[in-house]
Amino acid sequence: MENNFKFAKGLFAGLVAGVAIGILLTQEKSTDIKDVLTGCLTNLKSSIKEIAAQGISKLYGLNKEIKSGVKFINTNEEQSYPDDLEHA
Repeated sequence: MENNFKFAKGLFAGLVAGVAIGILLTQEKSTDIKDVLTGCLTNLKSSIKEIAAQGISKLYGLNKEIKSGVKFINTNEEQSYPDDLEHA
């Protein structure tokens, strides 16, 4: 998860730097720059959504693993508890 955050942070920093350099060096009209910025922000938005969806998916997977682990522990405890009473 930390790697995804670092990736997103690097992606955002690179995007901002690229846009800033592009704006400073361009001789395009302001409407063209606006269109380019809109496209870049749209790409960034979709990247963020994808990373968030992957993170949520991983969390759901971990949730299922934890639940099954807890059920396994509870089942084993219930099975061993009657045996302990018989031997006491």
